[in-house]
Amino acid sequence: FLWLLFGALWLAISGCVGPAVITLKIKDLGASNTLASFILAAIPAIANFAVHPTIAYRSDRLRSKWGRRIPFLFLSAPILGGLLIAMAFCDSIATGIHRFLSLSYYISTAKVTLAVITVIEMLRQMTNMIPMSI
Repeated sequence: FLWLLFGALWLAISGCVGPAVITLKIKDLGASNTLASFILAAIPAIANFAVHPTIAYRSDRLRSKWGRRIPFLFLSAPILGGLLIAMAFCDSIATGIHRFLSLSYYISTAKVTLAVITVIEMLRQMTNMIPMSI
């Protein structure tokens, strides 16, 4: 029961705080409005097109000792929490990737940070769709 409450907490935080903070961070990095819209609207729509029917189909046909829906909630709650924590440290992650791959001559740290934010946001949206689909 507490695991479901934990998942509901992350889901609520993700839905309310995530888009507002991500928009501010993307604009702070100097991204255009088009890129911000693409990251925050187009990518989730494309992910929804692929993820939602698959998860809905699987959850309707799943038979387990926990029921049809609980395994999907158990899967998505810790992943969503981890992605929200990763979003908080996206600057550090991007700096580490930038140094590790020695990209200083080719790509700025801001562009790597935008790429990290895009990947984390895409994974967050896909994970967020799991409980919304069942």
